[in-house]
Amino acid sequence: MIRFFSILFLVYSFSAHAITDFRGKNIVLSKQPTRLVALIPNLAETVDAFGKADILVGIPDFTVLSNSNNLKPKNLGPYNRLSAEAVLSLNPDLVLASIDGNDSAFVEKLEELKVPVLVFDTSSLDSIEKTMRLMAELFHEKPPLKIQTLLNTLESFKKHPLKKEQSIFVQIGWNPIISISGKTFVGELVEKLGFKNITSDSIVKYPHTNAEEVLRRDPDQIVICQLTNNPTETEKSVEFWKQFKKLKAVQKNHIHVINGDILLKPGVSLLEGIEFLDRIKKQ
Repeated sequence: MIRFFSILFLVYSFSAHAITDFRGKNIVLSKQPTRLVALIPNLAETVDAFGKADILVGIPDFTVLSNSNNLKPKNLGPYNRLSAEAVLSLNPDLVLASIDGNDSAFVEKLEELKVPVLVFDTSSLDSIEKTMRLMAELFHEKPPLKIQTLLNTLESFKKHPLKKEQSIFVQIGWNPIISISGKTFVGELVEKLGFKNITSDSIVKYPHTNAEEVLRRDPDQIVICQLTNNPTETEKSVEFWKQFKKLKAVQKNHIHVINGDILLKPGVSLLEGIEFLDRIKKQ
């Protein structure tokens, strides 16, 4: 009943307007959306952070909604293998998509089916900031405290750049070993926090590397992102690096494991990732 009246309030307190997405396309909204489908986890989680999880009717795999959300939107499967028919069956009045995560042909197919799609971009720190502000515009609300804190943090990076005092290796894949370059928002983030990313100069976003290259660059810190609920792979990674006794990160006991969600998802969970990196820098 509470959800019904809150949605009713949204509908009747809304005036039609156009909102411009990251493609420069004007999406005309005749009413406040009450049935949202998010095609990528971080956008669904941002909706949740705005306190609007109750209007989410469809989400992809690996979306983590707050414990306060007792509703269960339909799981649409992996964000890179979505079905237009499944999205259409949910009768959404707006779909949220991402330039850097969703296939443009899929977005175009939805639009051909007359489904309005608002497209975001979260490939850089600047675009993440703009995404949060566009979401606030969509809901006609000021950003909630957690999102405003993230916005303030990202803004502070621009005003107060930090000197790069420590080198870091961020591992996001094992067998093969995969890291991040300066072309990613994570690469940007570690540099803004005062680290020198040893793979920042790679010409690809997510370079494959090897132990010899890491040994040659000899980072002060090694951060291993745990990507699954099974810790076995992560434990193998830690033990693998510990065998190289001459590595500075090993000598200083600076091999860290982090939940991949709080560093690799370009959304509000980044706040936890920032706090983690800031903490290990001070050790």
